[in-house]
Amino acid sequence: MLNLFTARADTDLLDLCLDGIGRDLENIHNGTSAARHIVLIVPAQFTLEAEEAAFRKFDAKGFFDFHIMSGARLNLQILKECGAPGTAAVNTLGRTMLLRRIAGQHKEEMQAFGSVCDSSEFLKMAGDFLVQMKQNQVQTADLPQIRAAAPEESLLAKKLADMQLLAEGYDEAMAGKFNDSEDMLRFVAGQMEDSRFVKDGIFWYYGFYSFTRRELDFMRALLKNSRGLNVTLTMGSSADPDASLFAAPGRAASALLQIAREEGEEAKILSARGAFPRSLPSEFKHLEKNLYSLPPERFGGDPEHIRLVRCSNPFTQAETIASDILTLVRDKGLQYDEISILTEDMAGQGSALRRVCRQMGIPLFADEKRAVGHSPAIRTAAALLDFAAGSRRASDMTACLKPGLLTVPAAEDAADLEMFENYCRQYHIRGDAFFRPLRYGVNTYGEEGMAKLEAIRSQLADLLSPFLGAMEEAKTVREKSEVLYRFLADRLHMPEKLQASALSLAEAQMLDAAEEQQQIWGVFCGLLDQCVELLGEDEMTTEEYAQLLTDSFNDIKVGLLPQAQGRVLLGTLSRSLTGRCKALFLAGVNEGILPKQGSAEAILSQRELEELKGKGFTLAKTDAVLQEENDLSVYSAFTLPAEQLTACWCVSDAEGKELKPSPLVRQLRAMFPDLPEEEDVE
Repeated sequence: MLNLFTARADTDLLDLCLDGIGRDLENIHNGTSAARHIVLIVPAQFTLEAEEAAFRKFDAKGFFDFHIMSGARLNLQILKECGAPGTAAVNTLGRTMLLRRIAGQHKEEMQAFGSVCDSSEFLKMAGDFLVQMKQNQVQTADLPQIRAAAPEESLLAKKLADMQLLAEGYDEAMAGKFNDSEDMLRFVAGQMEDSRFVKDGIFWYYGFYSFTRRELDFMRALLKNSRGLNVTLTMGSSADPDASLFAAPGRAASALLQIAREEGEEAKILSARGAFPRSLPSEFKHLEKNLYSLPPERFGGDPEHIRLVRCSNPFTQAETIASDILTLVRDKGLQYDEISILTEDMAGQGSALRRVCRQMGIPLFADEKRAVGHSPAIRTAAALLDFAAGSRRASDMTACLKPGLLTVPAAEDAADLEMFENYCRQYHIRGDAFFRPLRYGVNTYGEEGMAKLEAIRSQLADLLSPFLGAMEEAKTVREKSEVLYRFLADRLHMPEKLQASALSLAEAQMLDAAEEQQQIWGVFCGLLDQCVELLGEDEMTTEEYAQLLTDSFNDIKVGLLPQAQGRVLLGTLSRSLTGRCKALFLAGVNEGILPKQGSAEAILSQRELEELKGKGFTLAKTDAVLQEENDLSVYSAFTLPAEQLTACWCVSDAEGKELKPSPLVRQLRAMFPDLPEEEDVE
């Protein structure tokens, strides 16, 4: 049975979920339900908050028949019970590696992308194209038909021909040996009929507003094999003035109802409007109804719970927000974890917020995927590969030492390393000269200084020589990966050093850095595993191998989950909208930033996607669909807080370039004519 619960943001859909789950649990306990457990599926970053809400709702310290998990964890649960595929999984990094090889093989045949097919940017876009194909249930065998729909000899036809070459090569490389991580959802769906965990469960979905075709097929299998499927969707009725705002969840609801009809399952769509009302100030209720209504109704009275702040630049904006947070905590009695900051510019405005909050002693959790190129482990590995592959300059050698994981007793501190690097630069020590005793410089450095320099050189040579020799002898990717792994693990004891570093960071209450440090070695080993699985017997020079790994290092990102309570959340509208907060700061409510405009650069332009969609082929989301989803995210953000909403916009960016306020600022002014525009703390 399928139940769809719909309501606008003035309804507490999480409370609705938990209330329904409570009834399901009661039925299980009194024997009136055939189910044995309940499963609540939420976005990964919301699992901790959902668990806390459940503990409060049911006044319990734990559950044995109620599980809260992400979609990925549900997949693992089913695979653990029913068995994983017999082939190795290829993730995003592995996909890029394979595409790099395939593109190199077909470079001369490619009509549109031949000149750029070996660039990291193109390979990322090509990988995204394949992922979007899979998510939209488009098979490689469909590409000739799609290509035939494009005008002959057009750029679109040439692009599709190139992507057909890559997709066919990718499928050929994968056949019988590997499975793409994007295909895992389909595999898991096929296992459900043998899963006792699924057959005995009632499933609830919360925190989602759209699903890909592949995700819908997964939910089809869940509906067929479970004791019930319940989905909550934030959406209004077709009679609402802003009904178009809910186009994305409307499509999701229609698709799920169609699936239920096709499977012969009973389905209900239930409006929860008014059933679980949130306790909100009157101006918040007015904002929820009018944010996307044109023209909006005017609010009569003082909107005391809403603030609009005009800031000089992102730094003064960050100072203003941090100062206001301290006031809320000190004078209003709010806890840090009851406050959130959302921005669509994590690189710029988010960076300023992180820095200022740290300076002002505000505990902060940044909810984002983080690049790991700055990690000492990655920097050490990259420097070792550069040193082995290149001309072995002084900067290459000292780069191995600076992260602090490769050490020699003679280099006691940073000053010794700097002296050694300066000496090598001054006397042009590079290549094989590193492995011969130092002869010059006694007049400049003195006997004692030369002894120190020679000790550093000698100890480095003794440490690195076996690695460099083994790397030179290794011919295949498998052999070179083995050499690198053994050196890092056995000679440098990197896993132990990273674990010790993580413990030190945790003791210093640097919890995010500690969790990131704990993940690095596993991520690095996963990368080597992908190299060996996919390219293991390919022969490469050390230079080619170094380039392969260095490019992959740049693509690695790790996601963190909050490790402790009592921290302000800093996030984006796409990742951090699931929970509730008492006070919300929207940073960077500027034109082109919030809401976002346009899509990232991709293989096919928006015009080309629209052209294909008009002929019945959906390969990716168009700008129109992305705009609908962005608008819904903005609506969800503005309706997130319960007590205080502060919208900040900047007059200029960090470089002094003029910025304009977002149309949302004008809409706020139209809704609340008595809303004053405040100045920042400058």
